[in-house]
Amino acid sequence: PALTEASQNLFAFRNLDGAGFLLPTLVWVLERRKDKMNMLLWILQVLFGVYFTVVGVLHFGLPQGLPAAMSWMYELSPALHLVSGTAEILGGLGLVLPGITKIQTRLTPLAGAGLVLVMIGAMWWHAQRGEFQNIVLNLVLAAGAAFIAYGRWKLKPLAGRND
Repeated sequence: PALTEASQNLFAFRNLDGAGFLLPTLVWVLERRKDKMNMLLWILQVLFGVYFTVVGVLHFGLPQGLPAAMSWMYELSPALHLVSGTAEILGGLGLVLPGITKIQTRLTPLAGAGLVLVMIGAMWWHAQRGEFQNIVLNLVLAAGAAFIAYGRWKLKPLAGRND
C-alpha cells in the first residue's frame, strides 16, 4: 500500500533512532492498526521493547561514563549482570517479535509479566541501597510492562498466523 505523506516524512527521518528501526516500526503499526487500544499497546510494546533491549545489552558491555542515575550498574556483580541483562533482552524482544512475526504471540504477555518480575527485583535492589529515585522509574516500567501483559492477554490479544 502507498504511504501517506506523513509516513514518508517519518521514513525520511528513520535514522534519528540510530538503527532506523523505531520510527518505521511505529509508522507500520499506526498505518495498519485502526483500533485505539491496539495502537496504544503496539506503541508501548515498541518503546518498552527497545528500552529493555538496550538496557539489557548495556549489562554485557558496560561503557565508562554512564550518567549518575545509572552509576549503580558499575556495582552489580557479574552474575547479576548476566541474569538481569539476559532477562531484559529476552523480555524486550518478547514484547515486539511475536507480534511482528505472528509466531507464538502468547509470549508477549509472558514477556511483559517477566519484565514486571525483573523490575520488582530492581526495586528491591535499589531500596537496599537507598536509591529511591530509581525505584520510581522501576515502578513506572513495571506498570507499563504489566499494562502490556494484561492488554495482550485480555484486552487485545495478538493474532497468530492461523487466526
